[in-house]
Amino acid sequence: MSNIHLHLLFMHNHALRRWTLQRLVFVLPVLMLLAAAGFFAETVLFQMKAKTAQGEVVRVYTREGENVMDRGKTLYSPVLRYAWSDGKETSASTGHAHLTPYKEGERHTILFDPSQKGDVRLTTFEQLWALPVTLAIIGLGTLLLALLLWFGAIRPRIKREREKRLFCLPRDD
Repeated sequence: MSNIHLHLLFMHNHALRRWTLQRLVFVLPVLMLLAAAGFFAETVLFQMKAKTAQGEVVRVYTREGENVMDRGKTLYSPVLRYAWSDGKETSASTGHAHLTPYKEGERHTILFDPSQKGDVRLTTFEQLWALPVTLAIIGLGTLLLALLLWFGAIRPRIKREREKRLFCLPRDD
């Protein structure tokens, strides 16, 4: 193989790796935004089919926080008693631990799935919207970084490499 062919082969492989890296910077933002959209849709669908009730806190589970955000703090997970769609009282936990201390006997407005016992959510921002909003913020933030990287670093480099290739390769005369 001649030097020109080797040079072209190297440039092709190098360009393919660079092309892959250029697209990979958009993977995290796209995945985050897709997850945010999925959780947003799930919350909207839940609210559309859910019924509202007053739930009474009948028990509170406590535990110590374990991750970076809540380490050293006490988390509270309330068990709520409410009238289910058949009119009979039932109890369920929200499935989430909160920093808000709950006390037995407190009453809270809840949403519950009338077709499935145990699917209960408090009508708070934290319970309904915190996850989709957080994922959307992370997705938009990483998308902004990816766009800045793309237009600030990657695109000018592509242009420079294209110009180098156009002007540095030997011509067939």
